Amino acid sequence: MDRKEVAQLLNYVNVAFPNFLRDNKPETVLDFWFRGLKDFEYEKVLDNLVNYAQINEFPPKIKDLVDGLIVNEHYNIPGIEETKKIMDSYQVPKEQRVPPDELKKLFKQQFGGEREKKA
Repeated sequence: MDRKEVAQLLNYVNVAFPNFLRDNKPETVLDFWFRGLKDFEYEKVLDNLVNYAQINEFPPKIKDLVDGLIVNEHYNIPGIEETKKIMDSYQVPKEQRVPPDELKKLFKQQFGGEREKKA
């Protein structure tokens, strides 16, 4: 999320909760919320704000709007099940595996034979 999107989001928060910016400097609020929201997608946070405003009478905290959201995918660490799926995707099916003796033959063809062992 960029600063402009955070500013728009804060405007929506202030519309839903009119006293939200009452005692705070808008630039300070924008700086703080930008630091907390910059790694999240605007549309998803906005959806959470709408849902939050429907059932709450007090302004949200950053945590209220990002709970359950995934931070930017570049920072996402997969869980156990997702890791297993990733690892399984790297496995070559048995019917496609090259037998060890053929692998040695291919290696010799590509690299000119085995290296001499140094004593």
